[in-house]
Amino acid sequence: MMTRFAEPPCGDDTFLQVLKEMLEGSGSDYIKLYQNADKMADAALWVRKRSASSYCLLPFCHTLEAEGYGADIQTGNALSASRPQKARFLTLNELIDGLPSLDLTTVRIRETLKACHLLRAYGENVLFQVSGPLTILDCLIPSEVLLRSLLKQPEQLFTILNRIGKDLLELMRLAEAAGAGILSFSDPIGAPSLLGPRLSGMVAREFTLPFLRAADHLLDRSTLFLLCPKTALSLTSSGLASWKIHLFNEALSYSEAALQLRGDIRFGGSSCPKLQYPSTEFHELILKETT
Repeated sequence: MMTRFAEPPCGDDTFLQVLKEMLEGSGSDYIKLYQNADKMADAALWVRKRSASSYCLLPFCHTLEAEGYGADIQTGNALSASRPQKARFLTLNELIDGLPSLDLTTVRIRETLKACHLLRAYGENVLFQVSGPLTILDCLIPSEVLLRSLLKQPEQLFTILNRIGKDLLELMRLAEAAGAGILSFSDPIGAPSLLGPRLSGMVAREFTLPFLRAADHLLDRSTLFLLCPKTALSLTSSGLASWKIHLFNEALSYSEAALQLRGDIRFGGSSCPKLQYPSTEFHELILKETT
């Protein structure tokens, strides 16, 4: 059965509120939480139980990869999530000339992967959240420069997106090796609601679909991909993917349904992985075949 799907709500605020409750109750602080594998694993486990989820989520924010590219990131606190403080590059040319490869040895990346190992050793299911290239670039260059580049210099910008995509595939491989059996891919800046249908469709066609196909070929067949619903919508609204409904006899949370179907399906993305609303349906994302 095939269906269309409207963009559902984001679960970031709910997730951060639960994380805040954990920190206030434990007396820990955000710096240690983002840079220490043991505290990260303990927090992810606490949040999973508090959220009634069937998997632990890492990392806790969307800035992990951007920091690995040298972005100036302000660590999250009780009031807001981690966020960029100032742009590292001011123009597209500066970005083209100066963007390094993703540094997979940064403290945060190293400790986050170690936390995946720890959680898997505890017998936990781990979902590793990967941010897409537009979200990463929004932490490195001014938003208006990013949008203008997409409008006026798309070929140059897509060269950068593809460079980042190769780095992200390696990060996914390392996360899988560290024990993450589920990978989330989120690039909400590319959503139709933000870019409009034409630009969103261009990003989906020129980057997102080829990237997901490359990830599909690279990673183990048992690994499940759960896309941000905004990213999934950019594909379905452009005719590059469609939905297939799987029905259950009883209502399951999103994480329960995903784990039941893991190994039988490759892609999902109808709900934010941080939200656990019960449903008797799970929407599998079917990528369009290569023509």
